[in-house]
Amino acid sequence: MVITALQGMEAGAERTAAANDLLGKSAVDMAAVLNTSVEETERLKQEAEDYGMVMSNKAVAASAAFEDSLTKLLHTAGGLKNRMVGELLPGITQITDGLADLLAGNDNAADELKSGVSSVIDAIKTLIPQFRSSSKQE
Repeated sequence: MVITALQGMEAGAERTAAANDLLGKSAVDMAAVLNTSVEETERLKQEAEDYGMVMSNKAVAASAAFEDSLTKLLHTAGGLKNRMVGELLPGITQITDGLADLLAGNDNAADELKSGVSSVIDAIKTLIPQFRSSSKQE
């Protein structure tokens, strides 16, 4: 084991150089471990095992698969949100323009609001069947 071999070396520049070569950036994080004895490291490893802090290879693989699945879900939800927003924004923009026109006293404010609300309703009518069909595919 690399750590055990490094622990067996005299502390100093040679061990530091070897640690950097073998461990790269992790050598800095491992410096405290390298300054302990092999026996102390083994005791700490056993303690971690005894307290259930060490995951089996199967558990690590399951965790990685879950993380991949969760990432996929989050990206899919983000895509769904983007699609919804893309469909709804034109109508919402018309509504906000209509509200601004209403506050400014413009005569066409009611028509702008009506058009915006209709656009949002139409977008929702379009989105609902898309959601139903995509949920049936999964």
